[in-house]
Amino acid sequence: VSGDSNIISLTQQHGNKYAEIQTSGIGNQISAQQKDANGKSLFINALGNSNNISAIQEGVGQHFLQIDALFGGATATVTQMGSSAKQFQLILNNPGIGVTVSQNNLTTADSAKMEITCTTGPCNGYSYTKN
Repeated sequence: VSGDSNIISLTQQHGNKYAEIQTSGIGNQISAQQKDANGKSLFINALGNSNNISAIQEGVGQHFLQIDALFGGATATVTQMGSSAKQFQLILNNPGIGVTVSQNNLTTADSAKMEITCTTGPCNGYSYTKN
């Protein structure tokens, strides 16, 4: 998706899921949900400034999420739930970002990988919850 101020909304349900979203522009809103069953992979590449990203992965395990937001002012909210394997990687290369990540599983221990890279600082505004 090219251009400014776009609203991108993706919902995938049932069975195995894979999605790749790439935007270029300023002020885009990207929202993705992957629900139910197994096999969830989501890749978001936000090229441009001031993009808002929201991702929810639910269901029965096998979660993976990668968000690349290499320009200024990005915000990201990530929620992963279900049984076991939850992995995410955030590649953020800008100061003043806002990131909220929740990995919630009340019955089985989480297997989590968290990597946040910010090469231009100061970088702040991170929140991480693992239950």
